[in-house]
Amino acid sequence: MPKLLALVSFLSFLTGCGRDSAASMRVQPAGEVTPGVLAIRTITIGGKAYPYGLFVPRNYTATRAWPVVAFMHGGRERGSDGAQVLSTCFGTAIEAQRDTFPAIAVLPQLPRGEGIDRQFLRDVVTAALDSVARAFNVDSNRVYLTGYSFGGGVAIELAYAHPKRFAALAAVSSMIVAAGITGVPKAPTGSADSLVAARLINLPIWAFHGTADSMVTVDISRHTADVFRAAGAKSFTYTEVPGGSHTCEAEFNDGALFKWLFAQHR
Repeated sequence: MPKLLALVSFLSFLTGCGRDSAASMRVQPAGEVTPGVLAIRTITIGGKAYPYGLFVPRNYTATRAWPVVAFMHGGRERGSDGAQVLSTCFGTAIEAQRDTFPAIAVLPQLPRGEGIDRQFLRDVVTAALDSVARAFNVDSNRVYLTGYSFGGGVAIELAYAHPKRFAALAAVSSMIVAAGITGVPKAPTGSADSLVAARLINLPIWAFHGTADSMVTVDISRHTADVFRAAGAKSFTYTEVPGGSHTCEAEFNDGALFKWLFAQHR
């Protein structure tokens, strides 16, 4: 991936995805949706509203079924404002391709208050996807998960909980959170890798990790990759980014990732 490697050399160390000013983006008012423009919508769980970002392709028509890709952000974007998720690395990648992006994109904002309840975090994502499936003509065989850092762990847990729902998963600078898989508090890092590999052995997965990541060290992903390979997971791909730090801009701005993702079918 020459473009990806070239971009890496220009990335500075960040503790979260790069956040361009939301003011420079075209964003629809809450509750409204215009094809080709990022919007903020809400879903209600237990009587409380939770925001999520939504992008509908410019040429959307209800006469055909459309792929859907969900993105789970890093820990710094957690909250309830709805806007931060639009200016993540994934949001800015969508904005850059707003005239041509070929899928419905769902960007849930994971709340802070329920932070230790990982099941609830997964429920927020599931509710947002279900809401979009009711409102638009969605291709149920082409629903994809993506995630960065904290959100990558949530994406993996969601795929583990619903292994038949998703067509592919891409995770950047992430790790499998053992407690989220096993339900055992403070379960050691790496202790659930074999469980995930066994259940998701046939799910196309592409994992990325920078060798200079000091937030989630590359050794964690190397161990996960070894476990998946030992399990015989032929649809698992692991890519290291030499010198890459805890970032996600290069991966989501490189066309290879989306090209691979949208080629997968359940």
